[in-house]
Amino acid sequence: MLSYTYMYRINKQRKNYTNLLLKQQERILHTQDLALLWDIHNSNTLYTTISRYMKRGILLPLFKGMYTTIEPSELDPRLIGLKSLHGYGYISCETILFQEGMLNQLPREITMIGSESRHWNVGEHRFRVRKMKDKFLYHPFGIIEKNGIRQAMVERAVADLLYFHARAPLDAPMNWAHIQSIQRAIGYPLTPHRYTSSYGSTPHQTHLVRFERDAVGH
Repeated sequence: MLSYTYMYRINKQRKNYTNLLLKQQERILHTQDLALLWDIHNSNTLYTTISRYMKRGILLPLFKGMYTTIEPSELDPRLIGLKSLHGYGYISCETILFQEGMLNQLPREITMIGSESRHWNVGEHRFRVRKMKDKFLYHPFGIIEKNGIRQAMVERAVADLLYFHARAPLDAPMNWAHIQSIQRAIGYPLTPHRYTSSYGSTPHQTHLVRFERDAVGH
C-alpha cells in the first residue's frame, strides 16, 4: 500500500506541473518545451505525464510532438505553421500578398520561407515552406513580428515571390522602383522585365512609407 506521504508528494507534484503549464504565455508547446518546463529528464516519465494531461484535457494534441493548452480553433493557423516548422522561418509570398490585397485568389495553403522545402497538414490547415539560401533567409530587411508571428512586410513578400517565380502575377499596382531597391539590399537577383510597368504612385503607398520606417529597426 502506498503511504499517505508518498501520495501527497505525487499530488503536489502534479499540481505544480499544472500550474507551470497554465501560467505559460506560450499556448503551443513541443515535447522538449514540456521537458524543460517540468524539469523531467526521463523520457518515459515525460511521455507518461504528457499522456496523463492529454487524458485530462489540459493538453490537446496539434501535431506530432506538439501540443496546445487551448482549443486549436482559437489558435492563429499562421502561428501553428511556424511552430510546426521546427526551425527558423517566416510567413511570406502568397499568404502575405493575399492578406494585403495584392492577390485576389485565396491561397490553398499558408506559405512560409525556410531552410527546407516541405508540405504538411495540421488539422484542416495546409502549409508549405519554400526553401531559400541562408544568406537571404536570415536577412532581416522587411521582416517583422506581430503577436508572436514572424512575417514579411508586403514589399519583402513581393521580392520573396519574385525570387522563386520572376513572372508571378500580381493583382494590384506596385512601386517597382522600390521593389528593385529591396532586391538590391537583400542581394536577390533583379527582375528588370518587371520594372517596365507604367505604375507610379500606387494604392499601397502607405505600405511603402510604413515599410521604410519599420525596416530601419530590423
